[in-house]
Amino acid sequence: MNKKGCGKPYCFTQYAYMKFNKLSLIVLVGGLFVLLTSCRSAATPEQAGVLYVNQLIYADQDPRFSKTFKQGDQVVQSLDKKRDRLMKELVTNLSLGADVSQKQKEALGKTWYDSIQKKTSYEIDQVKVIKKKTDYQVFYQVKGLDFTQVYTETMNQLITEMLKDEKLAQDNQRLNALTMKLLTKELKQAPVKKESLKVSLRFKRVGKQWEMVEMSQNETDVANVLLAFMVGSNNVEHYTEEMSLAVKNSLEAAYQKVRGKELQPENQLSEEKSKESKKKEKKSDPQTKEEVETVETYEK
Repeated sequence: MNKKGCGKPYCFTQYAYMKFNKLSLIVLVGGLFVLLTSCRSAATPEQAGVLYVNQLIYADQDPRFSKTFKQGDQVVQSLDKKRDRLMKELVTNLSLGADVSQKQKEALGKTWYDSIQKKTSYEIDQVKVIKKKTDYQVFYQVKGLDFTQVYTETMNQLITEMLKDEKLAQDNQRLNALTMKLLTKELKQAPVKKESLKVSLRFKRVGKQWEMVEMSQNETDVANVLLAFMVGSNNVEHYTEEMSLAVKNSLEAAYQKVRGKELQPENQLSEEKSKESKKKEKKSDPQTKEEVETVETYEK
């Protein structure tokens, strides 16, 4: 038996009314979502520039990245590969020798990257409009690691150890192991460049998203940004010059230390000879008191 007010016609009408209200609510919510989504403005050039560098340098994994950049997920993978490839190249170019394993090199690279994440910093310096509303160049001021200082300190300590132990230079395995140990130590406490470096990236708006556009034909813009953070140089030429100077200074310091060590016994011997010579000259001088006394004693 049906309850009061719930005869079949009434139940059907009530059911249809409730279904209609539910459908209306879904349509309303869906419409609001579409409206809000369509009204969402694109990120500013500054925001795009920050998201890009945070992903490139710090692997930030910000969920806004894939929404801000065209084919964002693919761009993330590409940036990760570029960062890892340059880090491997930098470690390889240190010429640590065949006795250093790939595992040791990777460990050194990890230490290097950890210092980059913890110590480096940057800020947006300027946004230049190339084409209004679509094309911008974002300039950054970067304070990266001072790798030339890291290298110089490592070499100085290595030379000191080699002078203490002459057999060390003849044992490549020990020498490379020590080099790795010293490099790792210095990278952990690596200083940051005192002066910031200026680098830039170009961003182009595509609809409501962005993409990074290389300004140079050889596509070095991203590499220059990476170098600024990793070694404190804003291009390959600058880094090569600084490292060449660091190597030259280290070799000169080594020469001076080796020369100082070789000359030290000779200096002592020379000083002793000089004292002996003065004594002989003093004895042979007839005007000296010592010689007169000797003659008088002899005559008596």
